[in-house]
Parts: sequence; structure tokens; C-alpha cells
Amino acid sequence: MRRDTTWGYDAGKTVYELVDPEGAIYDMQSYSVQEVQQDEASLAKLGETLTLPDGWAFRTRVIEERLEVEAVDGSAVVVQDDFGNTYQRSQQ
Repeated sequence: MRRDTTWGYDAGKTVYELVDPEGAIYDMQSYSVQEVQQDEASLAKLGETLTLPDGWAFRTRVIEERLEVEAVDGSAVVVQDDFGNTYQRSQQ
């Protein structure tokens, strides 16, 4: 996807992530309320209800320092889960 944006989470915040079989991390940038009624409190248990491809995992973690997710050379890799939540590949 063509994109020239940077977005971030402050230290101490919880992030919601997909991890692919090669270990690449995709950070949630938005959650959807169209498919299933979700709110930020429900995201902690999201991994229990997702159907992910083989080798993919969902995790949550509290970050110790600011995390910035940015497009690289005007391009971003974006994926959605089965509830329409959107994640962008991070350069972590």
C-alpha cells in the first residue's frame, strides 16, 4: 500500500500485534466495530477468538519505550484479521 505516514504508541501503552512465521511484527493501528462489537478492553482476549493462518500468532505487550510505525520508502505492508482489525508491519 502506498503510504507516507508515521504513527506511534507512547511508552507504557499496550500494543496488539500479529507475528508472522518469519517473526515479522504487525502492530494494530485500528480495531473495527463493523464485524464484531469490540472495544479496547476486549482486545486483550482477541487472540482467543482469531482464526490465524498457520504459523501466525497474536500477542499483547506493554512497551517500555515509544514505538513508531512508519512506511518505508512510501510503502506499507498492511494486513487485516478476520474481524477487520488493521495492522501495519513494523520495522522492529
